[in-house]
Amino acid sequence: MGVYIVFASLIIPALATRKYSETKSTFFAYTIGLFGYILGLGASAVFDLPTGPMITWMLAITALMFYFLYGRRNISN
Repeated sequence: MGVYIVFASLIIPALATRKYSETKSTFFAYTIGLFGYILGLGASAVFDLPTGPMITWMLAITALMFYFLYGRRNISN
């Protein structure tokens, strides 16, 4: 599962923020990664599930929530 965490950490935040300028994209990608890891670790502890899959799923859910809340808008750089 470690390979999935590494690739999810690299790819998912970048995909969710690809429409923004470089500085905004970097900030939002770091924020998505931070929240994904915090939520994944928290869910893993609360529900007693494996940490790796929970982090991967929470990264994906956090990125999807960000994309549907902010990414679909008409963005002007």
